[in-house]
Amino acid sequence: MRFCIIGTGRCGSTLLRNMFNLHPDIFVYNETHWIPKMYEMFGTGGGYPAELARILLETYHITGKPVTPVEKDRILALFPDESMVSIQGFCNRVALLLANDEGKRLWADKTPDYGPWMSVIQRIWPECKFVHLMRHGAQTAISMSRHPGYRWMASARDDSWTPAAFNRYYEAVPVVERPLEDFGSLWYRRFRRIRNESKLLSIGSYREFRLESFVDEPVNTLKSIAKFVALRQPGSWIEESLSLLDPNRIRNAPIQYDFLGQREKQLLQDLGYSCSDQ
Repeated sequence: MRFCIIGTGRCGSTLLRNMFNLHPDIFVYNETHWIPKMYEMFGTGGGYPAELARILLETYHITGKPVTPVEKDRILALFPDESMVSIQGFCNRVALLLANDEGKRLWADKTPDYGPWMSVIQRIWPECKFVHLMRHGAQTAISMSRHPGYRWMASARDDSWTPAAFNRYYEAVPVVERPLEDFGSLWYRRFRRIRNESKLLSIGSYREFRLESFVDEPVNTLKSIAKFVALRQPGSWIEESLSLLDPNRIRNAPIQYDFLGQREKQLLQDLGYSCSDQ
């Protein structure tokens, strides 16, 4: 894994993933969620390909669709001797299979929920870098309140989708209406958890970028992220990537502050964001 895009969610990570997936060299997953479950079950010892494939294939989005739509036969064909394989070895082969389908030679991941598991991922891929894309917390919370996955988290009082994604465990908890304050708290806890986890990483492997920077300096921001993850920056890729960007959507996203608690407002101030209309 070359790099992993993480964040609180509803922070622009899908946009960034789509930009990098246009790069001629790298394939970027649109959320996996299955790596922590593999590590939980097999650690550094590895497992049999069929066991690891089961975890991958039985991990789901809130839509009920598998997060990684790939045929089981294609996965198992990568391991003809059926002997045990490390998590790194298994994931690398599957990812390169999908990357090669698109004519690419490298791979990365975009799973915002992997913030709390960054140290685990770096234990598996020591050279992996982490791009933390952040967004104004109030806008993030409002967007969370409209998204089915985060509505489930607020209903379940759970700060992560990743454990619930395996075997459709999320079906055990129904979604109910929660006040906007709950989503402000969810943003706060997820952000602080990422910051805490980042202290366990190797020096220079974690950087934070703001979604709002794409409005003010789109070219420099994209180039800065590409440099951090050691990808070349062809002009054609920059131009095509920035065509996906709608600055007005970022600039004019709905925002209010009255639902934020004191700790959320303090964190916004610490991050250099405004938390008032003044």
